[in-house]
Amino acid sequence: AVFSPSDFAFPHDAVLNETTPNTEMIFFSDLDYTRLKLVRSEGSVTNLKDRRTDLFSLKWRKKLKKKQK
Repeated sequence: AVFSPSDFAFPHDAVLNETTPNTEMIFFSDLDYTRLKLVRSEGSVTNLKDRRTDLFSLKWRKKLKKKQK
């Protein structure tokens, strides 16, 4: 299945397209990127904008060293 955001601009069940289970096949689904961008900035669920930075913050630890071969 291809899932979409569960918001007003998309299907109410958040499923854009689905196929028959346990069947090998190829399928296509269209996603309108302008609607997706709009929902991310002005939708009813805006997690990134609504986060409480006064309650928590992200701090990066030391950068991981890559293993040498």
